[in-house]
Amino acid sequence: MPHTDAVAVLSEIHHPRWDTETTIRKQTPEVRRLFFTFLAVLIGCGVVGSFIFPEESADLPRFLFDILGLSFASLILAIHHRAILRPQLSGVGMLNSSFAFGLVLLGVLLAANFAWHGMFWNLSSKASRNHGLSDVVSLIPTVTGRVFLICVLPGIFEELGFRGLMQTWLFRVVSPWVAIIVSAALFSALHLNALSVPYLMLAGVLFGWVRWRTGMLLPAMVLHGLHNLVVLWHQRLLVSN
Repeated sequence: MPHTDAVAVLSEIHHPRWDTETTIRKQTPEVRRLFFTFLAVLIGCGVVGSFIFPEESADLPRFLFDILGLSFASLILAIHHRAILRPQLSGVGMLNSSFAFGLVLLGVLLAANFAWHGMFWNLSSKASRNHGLSDVVSLIPTVTGRVFLICVLPGIFEELGFRGLMQTWLFRVVSPWVAIIVSAALFSALHLNALSVPYLMLAGVLFGWVRWRTGMLLPAMVLHGLHNLVVLWHQRLLVSN
């Protein structure tokens, strides 16, 4: 019987020692597909929105069009992958102490947000700032509509996509912290806003950590929606005009 090298046989059975990037790329192709699906939806919505709202000052309508498109895509993906999401939606998770700690961290994060973006906000003219806020009011005249479009939809559907699906797939092949950081990085990148990338990265880490520690998606959804709600309040968009 010819001699067979045991090392050679074992190398065919076991995966080689991969670095983190290679592990994610080879063992979780779903993450890459999900990210590029979302990116394609945003680009498609941007193109269609440019035809519907061709004016140079129509950034806000196009932004809302992106929210609706991304929410619809997330809903379709959530239905398709409902077996993965069902356990994460089977409980509340908001009585977990990690959720309470997450609320504290959210306050710190929002303070950093107002300080970081406030520096750039103050560089713009008062007329420009007022014009931007009046655009929001004219496009979404009711407070309920603003809360639904800017707080509720992103809070639910972005969390379904990034923490519910993407982070769960990553949990299977890398450590929890690596999964949280990678999903947060992709979350911030998808917003296509270079100025906000550092802040959005931290926000994504917070939402991902809460999802991990509570084991449920609802706490991350609540934190995300609450974050956007406080931003609306800070910009005085929670009052009827």
